[in-house]
Amino acid sequence: MSTSLPTTARPALVLALALALALHAAAAVGVAFATGWGAGYVAKAVGAMSVALWLVARGFARTASMTAVMMAGTAAERAAQTAAAAAPMPSQLGPANRVTLVRLALAMLLAAAIGELGDPAAVPPWLPWAMVGVVSVAALLDAVDGPLARRSKGATAFGARFDMESDAWFTLVLSALVWQFDRAGAWVLASGLMRYAFVVGAWGWPWLAKPLAPSRRRQAVCVAQIVLLIVALAPVGPREWSTAISLLGLVLLAASFAADLRQLARAHAAPAREPVVGPRAVARAGGRDAPGWWVRFVAAGFVLNTLFTFESRQGGIGVHWSPRLSFDLCLGVLALMAWVAWRGLPGRRALRGLAGACTALALVRYVDVTVPAFFGRPVNLYWDAPHAWQLLRLAWATWPAWQVVGALVAVLSALGAVITVSRWAVATMAGCLLARPARPWLAAGGVLLGASFAAYPFVGVDTRWFFSLPITPTLVHQARLLGQALSRERTEARLTPSPDFAGNLGGLRGADVLLLFAESYGAATLDRPAQAAALAAARERLAQAVQRGGRQVVSARVRSPTFGGGSWLAHAALLAGVDTQDPSDYELLLTTRRPTLVSHFARHGWRTVGWMPGMQRPWPEVAFYGFARYADAHGVGYDGPAFGYWRIPDQASMALLHAQELAPSAPRTLRAPRFVVFPTLETHAPFHPRAPYQKEWERLLTRVPYTPAQLAEALAPKEPPGGWGPAYASAVAHTFEWLGDYLAERASQDLVTIVIGDHQPLAAVAGAGASWDVPVHVISPDEALLQRLREAGFVSGLVPGPRTLGAMHELTGLFVRAFDLPRVDVAGPGPRRQGSP
Repeated sequence: MSTSLPTTARPALVLALALALALHAAAAVGVAFATGWGAGYVAKAVGAMSVALWLVARGFARTASMTAVMMAGTAAERAAQTAAAAAPMPSQLGPANRVTLVRLALAMLLAAAIGELGDPAAVPPWLPWAMVGVVSVAALLDAVDGPLARRSKGATAFGARFDMESDAWFTLVLSALVWQFDRAGAWVLASGLMRYAFVVGAWGWPWLAKPLAPSRRRQAVCVAQIVLLIVALAPVGPREWSTAISLLGLVLLAASFAADLRQLARAHAAPAREPVVGPRAVARAGGRDAPGWWVRFVAAGFVLNTLFTFESRQGGIGVHWSPRLSFDLCLGVLALMAWVAWRGLPGRRALRGLAGACTALALVRYVDVTVPAFFGRPVNLYWDAPHAWQLLRLAWATWPAWQVVGALVAVLSALGAVITVSRWAVATMAGCLLARPARPWLAAGGVLLGASFAAYPFVGVDTRWFFSLPITPTLVHQARLLGQALSRERTEARLTPSPDFAGNLGGLRGADVLLLFAESYGAATLDRPAQAAALAAARERLAQAVQRGGRQVVSARVRSPTFGGGSWLAHAALLAGVDTQDPSDYELLLTTRRPTLVSHFARHGWRTVGWMPGMQRPWPEVAFYGFARYADAHGVGYDGPAFGYWRIPDQASMALLHAQELAPSAPRTLRAPRFVVFPTLETHAPFHPRAPYQKEWERLLTRVPYTPAQLAEALAPKEPPGGWGPAYASAVAHTFEWLGDYLAERASQDLVTIVIGDHQPLAAVAGAGASWDVPVHVISPDEALLQRLREAGFVSGLVPGPRTLGAMHELTGLFVRAFDLPRVDVAGPGPRRQGSP
């Protein structure tokens, strides 16, 4: 029988397709002339259309030849080909197919534009609207071809397939344009790729290619998807709106595909009359040769391997695919093979448990790779987990509520998708292991891969370069940390010795001492050229302000016990003089009665104040330090507007601290000197929103600390140019500004100010491989005190030398010795300053 196009149809079809290609080429030349895209655009447009027309001709010929077989074949042949004879033999492209051809041509013109746009910010304003007009015309034509085919009685199997494939291609092109115009992320491409993923899946699972019953739901979702993508492409509203609209369309489309997949799966399993899970069709086929088992096995293995081997994008919370093999998966396949050989296919309950285990491993993998990239330190699930809810509170206070809710819905949906996909993959692999050819090959491969991984320490050659870091050692490490944390056998012998607090603080001469922990103020502000350059002018203005106030400054570097977070570890290290790099040592320290700088100053007559505007919840650790006054976010007295999660601007906190504790409201001989510990907030991520600088410090004590214009500008949603690095530098410069103003104009003359960073900023700001060093500055009018610090390794000025003095907890003893002046002619702050708190 002939499989070529009938001669009666060939001339009309060839003429129609040739005319379509010529008109398309002319249109492409016109578009290139209007946009300046050049010959490259024309070549892409004409080439793509040529391929599309060739596919159209092949599809038309296939439909015609099948119809010819129906007309000339025997009765048995006709009965076997009933589905193909639903329409009479087409002799030429009818009016409905011509409309679809126009839609296809418009889609090819749009597809050729991908890659020609360049920087989205430099696109002419008229171009997005022009594309919206073109896609709108194409979408309206989609509503014409179907009724036209029915009215002209030209509905054919070819026409239905032509229309469906044109819709799929149009959706893919439209989603790519939304991405190209930066109206949504690359994930929007899933809207257009979903149909093609379905087709590829049918290569391994032929039942996916079976026809589906007509569905109004499918038609409605298709229309809604295209309309939502057109709205997202339109250059109106912020990017967040178009992102949400695109996400809604993707969710609707995914739900529709899931419904179709379920319908096909039920139809495929219906003849079995028994509960079927995943690849039990392999079992029904006898489990011997199982044709195509390797396609299904590779697809399922690829999915699980991706879940176990992805890597983090440096400095962010996103991940990307990694071309490596999971050793955990290799062991898992061998274990699954033993299970199938011993017990047969896993049941529903076992599959749910295995899917849950795979999801848990994927979560551990995500935490294990993103936390070091984002925070610059390893994860400790026992100590970090209790603070996870604070991240949610931070997000809720920083971003619009709809974005937080949308993110939570996306996370929950992603978890559900991972569980579903894991269950499918495990079931598929188990079914494939029933195939007789699979077992020896997979067993041999698993043994060889395991031997390659295990031989690494003994052969002196990297035999596991193609493996990703396994997940199970992370679980073992976290379990070990958990055991240490819960152990009751720890003693003080594990902690480093406390410094000698035997001094009398005579070298301070009764001055107030302000210990300012500058949040995330790290050596990156000195070592990274971009950060140093951005802060050079602000640092110089701070130095000039110090001089105007009659003071001098000396600086040094010390090594923080933490990086990118965990500020409390740095606070405890300096205040107690104990190494807290291990978080469990910090917890152990809180159970002791070790002396601290707080108790040392209190014992010698200073009033100790813990000024903690960042504390918005109970803080049991205050009992360990024993401050005479502890003021959290509710106790500092701020009545102004809230700025993000942290609420209280640092400058306002300083103004309130000065008014309540440091202002010389009484003769110095009638009040005790102050020792104040004040951790700042505004240099903490996400660095926005940040309050404006207020020259009128007294206004910061009122309910209206800023003008409406200042407030609107500060709280307006904005994306910092250049990412988090410039935003961080701006926040540090703001700290330098208000601190310099305070020291030059308002601080008492003898105030000793210690400014020390608690840790480096996030790795996204500090850079990969950054040290754990932080600057420390001591600002005072007392030259003798500063000279003792110079002799201990400090240098004059705000730029410390390159050498690190040591760990932060070692700085405590250095301060105690520098503050001590055992001379009989120096009166301590003693009883004469105890008259007033």
